Amino acid sequence: MSRFIRRIINRRSAEHLDEVDNTPEDPEERVTIRNMRRIEKPKSMPWKARLSGSDMTKLLKGFQPSEMEQKWVIAASGPDDKGIIDVHLCRSWTSNEIYTVRVRVLPGEDGKPGDAEKNGGEVFEILYETSNEFNNTCQSEIEDMAVGLCRGFLGVELGKGPERPKPPVKHHRR
Repeated sequence: MSRFIRRIINRRSAEHLDEVDNTPEDPEERVTIRNMRRIEKPKSMPWKARLSGSDMTKLLKGFQPSEMEQKWVIAASGPDDKGIIDVHLCRSWTSNEIYTVRVRVLPGEDGKPGDAEKNGGEVFEILYETSNEFNNTCQSEIEDMAVGLCRGFLGVELGKGPERPKPPVKHHRR
């Protein structure tokens, strides 16, 4: 985990979220992002993690920062008719979307997308920005950041994602 990610996860603002969290109290109310600037040059990374109904509720409600140090706003759109929910992780000052965690609501008994709170869901993809400002970011930092933001601000554990092949070991002749 990079030093930058550890700073975000360990910040005082993330440690005392219960005291300053002003996300909606009403379960029907959700955080919205005005004038959100969507990811311009998206790249996707497959992901696989099961989520409980309570985690789905947290993702749907989102997070609205109450202090400047929190720097991130999280809001969800959906589910659509296929049960897909996009969780937008945006910078709070600019409303620029940096990551999108894509979640599928698990099907109900009838095979159609069910109730997110009852059935839970699964993360299947993370989209991230690759424009000039972000194109030097490696995949492990992207994973750490998206997982860390969801854990720190929402209390949702996205897991570790799929196993990635290790790079081949180079043997040098002596």
